[in-house]
Amino acid sequence: MITSVELGDFLAHSDTKLEFDNGVTVFVGHNGAGKSSIIDAITFALFGQHTRKSNKGLIKRGSNQGYSKVNFSV
Repeated sequence: MITSVELGDFLAHSDTKLEFDNGVTVFVGHNGAGKSSIIDAITFALFGQHTRKSNKGLIKRGSNQGYSKVNFSV
């Protein structure tokens, strides 16, 4: 189970920290709010894959580096 996600200069997220409780989590928001970015961050951190054209496109515009950190328990 994923317990938390932390994004730094990853797509539109400058400094985002999310913690998840037991159960189901649903992302809801307007277009462009960053819902898909969170999913891309999780899949990139765990599997090295995402829906963007290149890895360079994952880094927030104007930044030299970014990161996605996923904590989980088994």
